[in-house]
Amino acid sequence: MHTDIILIGSITYALKARNALAEAGIRARVRKLEQTNRRGCSYGLELPPDVLLTVASVLRPLNIDYEMYKS
Repeated sequence: MHTDIILIGSITYALKARNALAEAGIRARVRKLEQTNRRGCSYGLELPPDVLLTVASVLRPLNIDYEMYKS
């Protein structure tokens, strides 16, 4: 099954994002990602397909920054 992954810089924000999305009815799974060009650890949220617009509308008001993950 195809999933989208968004990159979030810290575990704290990844968990906050997961919980906010769960309240909006979107099931997301936290994943530790391989090191990117950022410093430190990176975490991602694995999302079901076709929910990115809803994800943006949930996370933007909470000031949770993310970007699309390209493996």
